[in-house]
Amino acid sequence: MTAAPPPGSPAAGPEPAGPPRCRAARARVVAEARRLARPDPGTGERPSLRRIAAELARRGLLAPGGRPYLPGSVAAMLGPAPRRTGPVPARPAGGEADR
Repeated sequence: MTAAPPPGSPAAGPEPAGPPRCRAARARVVAEARRLARPDPGTGERPSLRRIAAELARRGLLAPGGRPYLPGSVAAMLGPAPRRTGPVPARPAGGEADR
C-alpha cells in the first residue's frame, strides 16, 4: 500500500481555489430574491432592496455569516436594473445649463 502524495505536489493534482461554496443554497437565495423583486400585480411597483433583504431574513435565508443580506448584496443577486422603455423625460426649463 502506498501513501498519498503530499498536498501541493504535482502528483496530488490541483487544489481547489478558495473555500468550498454551496451552489445549491446560493441558487435558492437568488431565485427567491428574484421572485420577491417582481412588481406587485395590483400597483406595478417593485419592492425596495431593503424590503427584499428583510423578507429573505424573515424566511431564514441569511448571508454566509448568519446575518441578513445587505441591500447591495440583493442588488448584486438581481443583476442589472431593468432598462426603462419609453420616452425620455424632458428637462425642466431654466436649469443650470441655461444660465
